[in-house]
Amino acid sequence: MASQKTTNFEACRDLSGRRLKTVNDAKRIADFKSKEPERKRKQQENLKAKIEEGLKEFEPKKIRFDDVEFEKDHEKVREDVKDTVSK
Repeated sequence: MASQKTTNFEACRDLSGRRLKTVNDAKRIADFKSKEPERKRKQQENLKAKIEEGLKEFEPKKIRFDDVEFEKDHEKVREDVKDTVSK
């Protein structure tokens, strides 16, 4: 009939008559609830770290622009515009 053996026994019942899936779900829920304070603490720490990161003073990047050719062209354009406006 079935060529493969099953590994899922959650539909079976234990000695008290409860389904194993129900028992396993109850264990998982208990574990989840017992670890809740730790999760809340970790969440608060992450939030606090994020707030501290946001409150840090922003240091703008100092960009050094050492293109001599561009500076010459830029200065020439400024002088040309200045001459044109003053006429």
